[in-house]
Amino acid sequence: MRDGLAHLTQGFAPNRGDVRGLTFDRRYWWAQLQRAVTSRSVVNLPEQQWRELDRALESLAEGYFEIAWQAAIFTFWTNEPGKEAVLTPIALPMGVVRPPLQVPEDFAVWHIALGYQGVVSLFDDAAPADQLSLGDHAIRVRSVQAGAENSNIVSILGRTGGDAKAGSSGDAAGVGREYGPAFVPRDLEMSLDQERKAAEVDRSEPEPETVPEMEQQPAPRIEPVVTPKPTVPERLLIGTRSNGEPVYWEYGHRDLSNRHLLVFGSPGSGKTYGIQCLLSEMAGQGLHSLIIDYTDGFMPQQVETRFTEIGKPQDHYVYDDKLPLNPFRRQEQIINPNKPPTAENPYQVAMRVGSIFTSVYDTIGEQQLAALLRALEAGITEEAGFSLAKLTARLRDDSQYGETLASKLEPLIKIQPFRDGSESNWEKMLADPEHWVQIVQLKGLGRDIQRLVTEFVLWDLYGHATNHGNKNRPIPVVLDEIQNLDHRPDSPIDKLIREGRKFGLSMILATQTTSNFNQEQRDRLFLAEHKLFFKPADTEIERFATLLAQRTVDSKADWAQRLAKLEKGQCWSLGPVQTTSGALQTKPLLVSVTALEKRRFGIMTHWEKQEG
Repeated sequence: MRDGLAHLTQGFAPNRGDVRGLTFDRRYWWAQLQRAVTSRSVVNLPEQQWRELDRALESLAEGYFEIAWQAAIFTFWTNEPGKEAVLTPIALPMGVVRPPLQVPEDFAVWHIALGYQGVVSLFDDAAPADQLSLGDHAIRVRSVQAGAENSNIVSILGRTGGDAKAGSSGDAAGVGREYGPAFVPRDLEMSLDQERKAAEVDRSEPEPETVPEMEQQPAPRIEPVVTPKPTVPERLLIGTRSNGEPVYWEYGHRDLSNRHLLVFGSPGSGKTYGIQCLLSEMAGQGLHSLIIDYTDGFMPQQVETRFTEIGKPQDHYVYDDKLPLNPFRRQEQIINPNKPPTAENPYQVAMRVGSIFTSVYDTIGEQQLAALLRALEAGITEEAGFSLAKLTARLRDDSQYGETLASKLEPLIKIQPFRDGSESNWEKMLADPEHWVQIVQLKGLGRDIQRLVTEFVLWDLYGHATNHGNKNRPIPVVLDEIQNLDHRPDSPIDKLIREGRKFGLSMILATQTTSNFNQEQRDRLFLAEHKLFFKPADTEIERFATLLAQRTVDSKADWAQRLAKLEKGQCWSLGPVQTTSGALQTKPLLVSVTALEKRRFGIMTHWEKQEG
């Protein structure tokens, strides 16, 4: 019985990285929880609130919720008078609730025993309409505001001057020692727009005639598990048209095929500033984001003061602090939903890591690659703590080709960008309550090492997202100057763009040129649902104009003229626009990016809503 209860507590545990247990098994119980909430519900809400409720219920099925609970067992005796209620605390058996879930020492399931005289008093017509007699206690029905709906919450309250008795469950006569506070279940409240903390303690003023002083003490309870709350902004302000009409990235619209944004523009055109504006909008609506900065464009001295105030970025300097990332970690993925996640075998890891090295060092030949794959596969198979330093030793022992390659990798080994024995903690970073923007800073590393580290980071992030992400919890990732990254099929960029949405990944990709991309790679980039075209360099105007002409009714010549006239901070937005009917229609619009100082951010509003 105890093992069965423990299994249920783990199964119903929210979606968080420190809860042990198979995610696919927990998904079954999350679905059952959602079904229990929705199966008998009747909803009559305005469209906006209905959409918010719909998103909240989708999040529930993905494991993003909070639960706080108390329990009581009622026994009604028909062969004993038992006018007074007898309250007996029953402790939970050891092992029912397992870490990281915690049970306070004073928590108990309350057994409430009542004889036939007490049962009769429940139906005493002389009792107040909202309060029925229960010996020295009372059952009282209270109306609690919950979003836009009222719900009745039943609690058991001690009467003034009444003595709560405690004894054995069979002590129907009420003989037993005096016990402390009466049992008071916590009121459960749910806010539809921001999924307020569930099971808030009722803080209404106590009524002197019904609530004893001892009840002012906090009732025993299980502490709610704090989980990241999925936040999907409805829309993000880009800027305004010449007539003052706002233009949005329709980020949360249900008809959006993906949440990827492609940003074109030359240095100084305003594209980095525009990205800071969008990340600030996300922060203002409670959404965390990640920047991998290998261009120094998001160093503290480079970003806007207002961006720092709103996003509160946290910088992680790889040169000094190293990355808590194992580059040879066997990534897992769910192949068969009825089985546990399947981990990569050593050969698959070797192939993945080998592709990273060949994307950066195009001089690696077939013999060197073969030596690299042999050393990687053997090292991962035979050594639990396999590292880059151990890789070079194996390469030198392999052959002359391995020796040459080891010398090529020596700068990476000396920098030691990764912290040995550590695993990445994306969950913690992307739920930091103090910092809305996380920045992996690669300043100080050589260009080749920056590219290597970026590719390793992207693979690790992709692995995290495939196991823990979902479309209702976006993970915006900013990559600037993407022309320098690997765009081959099955590269991280390829997977992030093609498969990102179902795992919650939202890519913001910026580039100043398209000359490095072949047709297949350009087509892949243009899978991004929304594009922003800032002023290009003169050598790129024709290419940008061609891209726009292929996706609009206007000619290449018209677009070349329009792009050449763009001023700093202006861009052409090509993306879905919401019509009066609520549908999306793709249109090109000339936009002036709204300055950070002129934007109204919702951080205070967000937290005010969270606090109720």
